[in-house]
Amino acid sequence: MREDFENWLFAMDDELDKFLTELPTEVSKKLNYTPESLDILEEWMLKNFSDHKELLSKNNKKVQDNISRYIGETFRKNLDSKWSIRFDDQKFAFFGLPILIEKENGNTIVCPHTLSTTTLARREANFLSTILFNNITRLGEKRT
Repeated sequence: MREDFENWLFAMDDELDKFLTELPTEVSKKLNYTPESLDILEEWMLKNFSDHKELLSKNNKKVQDNISRYIGETFRKNLDSKWSIRFDDQKFAFFGLPILIEKENGNTIVCPHTLSTTTLARREANFLSTILFNNITRLGEKRT
């Protein structure tokens, strides 16, 4: 299981490059890993998926993973964080899912895979960027 996660991380750049080429050009050219780019991704998601169940369908498994990769990489690039995964506690909410943790103390920040589906359940225009900005503020204040 750990090896699968390491392989998933190793493939990150290639998978994201492929994902961006599959998106409409007017969307992909705006996806630059800034907090504002999450609003662009979210708008595309809301137009293309009726709800979180559609995104979780077998046909969309790869798309959901790539959306989650983009969300996670955007958070990682804007926060002092790194990818991790936990297999030590089956009761952990994100057991077996890639998560982002604080580099400093290992506290969990977000689980991008659950954010991708929650985005579609909430159907707000700036859900993802709001979460990122809240974390930037929280972690910035914490380090001060």
